Amino acid sequence: MHILWPNNVNHEDILLFVSDAAPYMKKAGRCIQTLYPKALYVTCLAYALHNVCEEVRAHFPKVDRLITEMKKTFLKCPKRIAILNKKCPDIPNPPKRITTRWGTWITAVEYYCTYLNEIKSAVEEFNENAQCVNVVKELIKDQSLHSNLVYITTNFRFLPHAITQLEKRGETLAKSIGIVLEAKQKLEEANGEVAKLILEKCNCVFSKNNGWAELQKVNSIHNGTALNVNVE
Repeated sequence: MHILWPNNVNHEDILLFVSDAAPYMKKAGRCIQTLYPKALYVTCLAYALHNVCEEVRAHFPKVDRLITEMKKTFLKCPKRIAILNKKCPDIPNPPKRITTRWGTWITAVEYYCTYLNEIKSAVEEFNENAQCVNVVKELIKDQSLHSNLVYITTNFRFLPHAITQLEKRGETLAKSIGIVLEAKQKLEEANGEVAKLILEKCNCVFSKNNGWAELQKVNSIHNGTALNVNVE
């Protein structure tokens, strides 16, 4: 703060503090509110949806392993990429799931849901005895794998897009809140027992974010409407 105000920190001008949901950051956020009385502490909404994505991943270990082994199979291997491009010239190269880039796991799921048969035909031409290739060949024989890919894509494909929208600069408070509420509504409409568990996770994540309810109150004042701020 002394960088912004070298001579005197204007404590009452600090209105918002945003962090991830790590316990030490949440503790820091609560402490900061004692120093800045008008500050509203909110854990990142995009990070909250990322936690929901991670919950989806946790329920599908076979799909998770497929994505991991596919990354090993094609990463830094021009020979295999060349075989794929020759065999299936009309499809993009497999995506690289990046742990620190939120939502990329579900994006990878959508890719394999769309192109699994093409990828399978290319992988079958790999003659080398690499462990990752052997694992992939075994995984794609599993009949339930494609069903899981379709289920995840059908019910949760909107989450990466919602995260990307929340990460944009210059978005209004109303639009950001609308993105989250729309994502929650889509989770409520999702099918299956897993979807119910994912919705429970979503509700749990936002119920722990005290600033989320306060943001909705502020937004209702801006809009001149009375919103129900209960996230349950």
